Amino acid sequence: EGVYIGPSEVKVLEIYGFRGNVGEFTQSKCFLWHLQFLQVMKVEIDADDDDKKLQLTSDLFALPKRSSKCQIHFLCDSSHPPYIA
Repeated sequence: EGVYIGPSEVKVLEIYGFRGNVGEFTQSKCFLWHLQFLQVMKVEIDADDDDKKLQLTSDLFALPKRSSKCQIHFLCDSSHPPYIA
């Protein structure tokens, strides 16, 4: 049995292992649009190539957000050096 969490109850969302496939982008777009009180979405991108990380970062920033206060933060995998977006 699943658990229902109302869209007004989520303020922070963390996503790990984001690879940038169509399903992940669709889900991320839904989160950013339907979670009206979302303040921070933290994303760990799973890509070895820095160019791929930069592209995924740019693509995530381009998604529409319902709240202008929502920020997207990028988490660093401990096995990879930090990157700045």
